[in-house]
Amino acid sequence: MNRLVLILVFLLICTFSDITAGQPYCLTRTYDERDGLPHHVVNKILQDRNGMIWVATWNGLIRWDGYEFCTITPSPESGLRKYSLSFNDIKADANGKIWCFLDECVVLFDVDTYQFYDLQADIEKRLDATVKVKRIAYSDEDDIVIVLTDGRCLYFDVGQMKDMDNPVEAMEEMVDESKISFKRTSERQLGDVHPFKKAELTFSRKDDSGNVWVITRDGRVLNAPSEHHPLSLMATFDVPDASLRYCCDDNQGNLWLRSRYGLHKVTLGNTSYSIVRSPRPSRLRALMIDNDGKIWLSWSDANYLCVMDSIEASMRYLTPDGHLSLTPVEFGSQVYGITQVSDSMIWLASKNNGLFRLTRRSDSNDSFSVDKYFNESGYSMKFYDIAVDGFGRLWISSMKKGIYVVENPAASAPEFKSLVELGGYPDKASRVRNISIIGDTLAVAATTGGLLCFNVPDSIGEGRIRYTVHTSDPDRPSSLGNIITMDVEVGNDGSLYVATASDGINRLVSPLSPDLSENWNFESCRKHYRRIPEVTLALTKLPGGRIMIVGNKEICLMDPEKKEEVTVFGQGYWHDNIDFKEVKPLMLPDERWIMGMKDGAIVDRLDENYDRSVGFPIEFTGISVEGEEMRTIGHDRTDITLLSDERALTVTFAALCFSDPKSIRYAYRMADDEDWKNIGTTRSLTFTHLEPGEYHIAVRSTDTLGRWLDNEKVLIVKVMPTFWETGLAKVLYVIVALGIIAAILATIRYMRKIRRQQRETLEAYLKLLESPKSNREEETDDSESVVSSVETRFSPDDRSVISSVVEFIENNFSNSSISVDDMAAAVSISRSSLTRKMKSLMGVTPADFLKTTRLKRAAVLLQNSNLPIKNIAVDCGFADINYFGKCFKAVYGVTPGKYRSDRNT
Repeated sequence: MNRLVLILVFLLICTFSDITAGQPYCLTRTYDERDGLPHHVVNKILQDRNGMIWVATWNGLIRWDGYEFCTITPSPESGLRKYSLSFNDIKADANGKIWCFLDECVVLFDVDTYQFYDLQADIEKRLDATVKVKRIAYSDEDDIVIVLTDGRCLYFDVGQMKDMDNPVEAMEEMVDESKISFKRTSERQLGDVHPFKKAELTFSRKDDSGNVWVITRDGRVLNAPSEHHPLSLMATFDVPDASLRYCCDDNQGNLWLRSRYGLHKVTLGNTSYSIVRSPRPSRLRALMIDNDGKIWLSWSDANYLCVMDSIEASMRYLTPDGHLSLTPVEFGSQVYGITQVSDSMIWLASKNNGLFRLTRRSDSNDSFSVDKYFNESGYSMKFYDIAVDGFGRLWISSMKKGIYVVENPAASAPEFKSLVELGGYPDKASRVRNISIIGDTLAVAATTGGLLCFNVPDSIGEGRIRYTVHTSDPDRPSSLGNIITMDVEVGNDGSLYVATASDGINRLVSPLSPDLSENWNFESCRKHYRRIPEVTLALTKLPGGRIMIVGNKEICLMDPEKKEEVTVFGQGYWHDNIDFKEVKPLMLPDERWIMGMKDGAIVDRLDENYDRSVGFPIEFTGISVEGEEMRTIGHDRTDITLLSDERALTVTFAALCFSDPKSIRYAYRMADDEDWKNIGTTRSLTFTHLEPGEYHIAVRSTDTLGRWLDNEKVLIVKVMPTFWETGLAKVLYVIVALGIIAAILATIRYMRKIRRQQRETLEAYLKLLESPKSNREEETDDSESVVSSVETRFSPDDRSVISSVVEFIENNFSNSSISVDDMAAAVSISRSSLTRKMKSLMGVTPADFLKTTRLKRAAVLLQNSNLPIKNIAVDCGFADINYFGKCFKAVYGVTPGKYRSDRNT
């Protein structure tokens, strides 16, 4: 009888020892000076109504935003520097004020404006006496009571203070302490919890699952399934003097404790997932649900092949002879692939022992006949995966000699064909991890040498299969991102997704077709989905079309239809250091997923409502202008004004997440119509060379799973212009510009007038001198009258000079040796003065005037006389007839002879 009981107990243990569900977890963290805490002695911790954590220490009031500790000190103008910075206690009221107890004094701090208020001075002024504060407490109605050292109390009605600038107006003086009902700490003590007395405990609570949690004053965290079970140690804090004290719970479920050794955070809870383990530690290597709904699991390290009726049922172990045993029995091979071919037949691929065919025995649903095929004809021993095509053939991948095909898997002696032996198989694709048949015409295999693609023919024979291997080509950006491929999956949109060992997920951009083009184009999904891990182990498609990605430490859900939509179940979700393995996740009938890890398997729904009930408000935490020291800003600070000489700004911000802040990602934009710019985990923005105007800097964040939240917060930045950037300056710019344009136009008009007058003057004197004086006296033209009208513009001195020059030229017309110096001497002025005067009056130099006059007369003589050209040249002052011809042609475009002939025809 006793032996029977022992057997039953053993079987019961075996039945329920392979799965654990909803296990309690405890995460702890201590912060001290090494983390930026200004002082390790912590006196109080609280969370304000905006979600920020505040810490009272011996060295000031400290703000904790989940990332950095920041000391908030009174400004010199507040007059509070006279008090100690040793904060003994802090209490928060409903109006956003923190009541601070500083060595027998009390001050107020406004969490919205970050301003301190000297309440101690106002109290003493109101009472007309010096008072010493003993402590600050809450009344039962959440009002504030200040207890003085002499036993009297000051009662503050917080409701009346809501809209008041002067808090002492809501103070009731000198209340008897015995008449006040003080609020007691509750909901954190169960009393005595065996074996501890209440006095030994800083915290005790029963959670919604009935678990009992206990934290002792000396730093031990213990747990029990109920009050009737013994406590188990979960974690410890190093507080040897039993100084650990409870302070508060935050809105994300974390406990905050204090001690003389720092600030302590504790996160208590129960996992949402179950863990399935084999009797011996082993990684899960292969998964399958058969046609009867049974779950097959291969524990490769332990050589176990297990079958479960459901995930909560007991494991049964397949024996080498094909029976299912409740007691652990090794199958004897590391099974890497499980594929059901028909209701009665299952094939197994093993790494170290070839292939197995399980055929269900007709007399039992729980036993199989086992046939094994290995190494009898030089086949590989390392088989990883099996796929079935539309013809019922098996395609078997090996990690040594490529791919094998079995055309008759149900035959008593199935025939194995090696694709390598059939010819044409690429050598670089000999190590095949898994294989997928797509549409019965195309096969895609993940190998260590690239992505292998080949057509699936109607019949197997030499030369009937064509192959292409897609690899990584540095000279071709659209090639595969890495040659080591781990898995493939076809999405709902028909796209092929490839898991790689170092480039995340690659998507096939080219059409997925059996044409086997060598130039298929790929793109890395990390381009659009930044949260995808670089090392991806496995892929599977969710019913809704999203792709599940298995990384080393996380499970990601990628939505191909939405860029950047990646839900990441990382360490903050699992509450443990999980190492996933390259087994394809499997959805169970109840829509839970089973995923392999190095020492078991996780079963979870991947609850996307996780963290949805908790908001992570964004707070702007600091500003720095022109590189100055960072200044803190309060919750209500929504705008900043930069002076005209301030054009550089840095702002810092934080989503108030205290559970897993490293998982939070941020984005910002400068206008409502702009796209959000993702900045990853960066929590600061720097702007330089800001132009005058108003900027709306909006920041938002994700939750810990990478989903974007509607927690946008906006900081308005106004940049003041310099005077020269104001509207008035712009009007002045326009006026000045118009004045300059007007001046330019006036100058142009004046210059044109001057040039016209110079041209008229020159033409008048040239007309006067183009004929000899003897001829002019006989003519009746009005040349001299024109000259007289022009000379009216001249001053008497200018008229005298020009007249003298004209007379000198007239008298010396044929003298080729006269020069400008002779002309200047004739009019009794210097050569330079003569040049300036003639340039200003006629627009030409004296030499140009003399030459032009001679050529003008020569042209008249050529047209009106029969004198030889040589004589005309000499009469006009040209001693060299060749020089005369050159000068004449330069002005009139033809030779003197041609000019005469043209005029006389």
